Amino acid sequence: MSYEIIKSINVDIQNMKVYLNHASNNVFPKTFENTTIDGYGKYRMVNDVSAREQFVYSIVEDFIGGMMQARTSVSDKFRYAMIKTQDVAKQLGNGDAWNCLGYDVHQENEAKYIQQIAQTFITHYQSPNKREKACIRLNDGMYIKAINRKQGKIYTTPSINDAKVYKTRKSVYIDNQAINYDTQIVKEGVV
Repeated sequence: MSYEIIKSINVDIQNMKVYLNHASNNVFPKTFENTTIDGYGKYRMVNDVSAREQFVYSIVEDFIGGMMQARTSVSDKFRYAMIKTQDVAKQLGNGDAWNCLGYDVHQENEAKYIQQIAQTFITHYQSPNKREKACIRLNDGMYIKAINRKQGKIYTTPSINDAKVYKTRKSVYIDNQAINYDTQIVKEGVV
């Protein structure tokens, strides 16, 4: 399956523009290029849904559907908004985010789903990234020391003093979601 590898993305919700640095996954050597997409998602309009909501929904649909895949270089702001939006899509789709996206959604639910998904993304994308020192504790009492995403390895330590310290709420949330363990976010100084 062909998809776009996204190195960076900036969504201008007000002006409905997307700024991408991307490359195709099936072209070698990888040549990343900068692209500005004006009016993303105009090809499909749904009654009772604003153009801005459709614009945001189209971006979310392409990421959840696999047409675009983000590298770890994509901003925490965007990744956090996508994780939160995907959680809402899973709830709407009875455990599967794709069930509430695409063309197979019942017409009576389509506008409601698009609006809810778009508003979730907008809320989390525009929310401030609060500075908050924290670390992640696994349920076995160990703390995350480092994560190597390329190798899929997690390094742990028994000491909170050696634990990886996250500086913002969004960055700790993103890693916490990526780990797939039962975890607890611990604010600095709290054991």
